[in-house]
Amino acid sequence: MPVPSPDLPVTVRQLSTKPCRSDKDPGSGFEDEVRDCEKALGQVRQLPKWALRCAWRDELDVRAGQLEHISAQFDSTKRSLDAANEELNWHATGAEALRTRLADVLRATVAEERRGEDVLAEEEKRERSLQELLDRWSGLSPHLPLPAACVQAQQLLAQREGMVSKLSTE
Repeated sequence: MPVPSPDLPVTVRQLSTKPCRSDKDPGSGFEDEVRDCEKALGQVRQLPKWALRCAWRDELDVRAGQLEHISAQFDSTKRSLDAANEELNWHATGAEALRTRLADVLRATVAEERRGEDVLAEEEKRERSLQELLDRWSGLSPHLPLPAACVQAQQLLAQREGMVSKLSTE
């Protein structure tokens, strides 16, 4: 019978020094002996707790914590960036609306200036026509006084010329 190593657990040493049950009673308890041997071998194969623990486990835990922290910072930065981008888009939309409105106002201003120029041209044309009519009327009968409507028209033309000269000097 081989001599057991002192490193083996006590149960294995006991098994190796114990006589085989089959020697005493052939056919009885052989299965029990196999089970006892397997149980003893199972105890021998168990490693100590420190050997079961990964040497890099603590370092991996630290790195995992750092990764979670960095991921949280990334998520926070992304949320801030998304909010800034949304605000920027809002400002861009507002600026585009203001540009469109400005273009509309400029077009309307140009159109109104044209209409004002057209009205002024028509007014000047009317004044010239009125002056021509007054000149003809006065030329028809220079010794007779002008009717009240013609006198009033001359006064209005004189006022108009005074206003135009006043505006042109300013």
